[in-house]
Amino acid sequence: MNKEEARLSKYRGSLKHKDWRPGGGFGTLCPKWTHQAGDQGFSGDPFSHPWHLTIAHQLLCQSHEDARGHRYAARNGIAFKAQLSNDGTWHGYPVAWNEVPFEVHDVLIAKGQATRREMKRQKSIDSNDIRWALKSDDE
Repeated sequence: MNKEEARLSKYRGSLKHKDWRPGGGFGTLCPKWTHQAGDQGFSGDPFSHPWHLTIAHQLLCQSHEDARGHRYAARNGIAFKAQLSNDGTWHGYPVAWNEVPFEVHDVLIAKGQATRREMKRQKSIDSNDIRWALKSDDE
């Protein structure tokens, strides 16, 4: 494992992006398919979940880093942003395409993760709705 792979291998989701309010904070909600580990769904404990088997982890490993150190990937027309957590792990969450740096759009298209049509279609979505990414909850 090279240095970059080792740095990205520490993915752990955040309860802030799940369908309940642990401790109050709430961000955009992640589709369930991002946290499936084989036939096992997310149990609610981010410390015991096998993140290395999830699409969320795959997305982090396939992501592109911008100038500010945030990482971006896309799947099913949804853009995801990952950032470092306070404990050295990464967590990711859906973001509207207008929140993705423009120069990253071309990279994700070149990688085959997104199309301009998907980007255009999703730009009309109200990104203040924490549930907007759940509309594509089947893969």
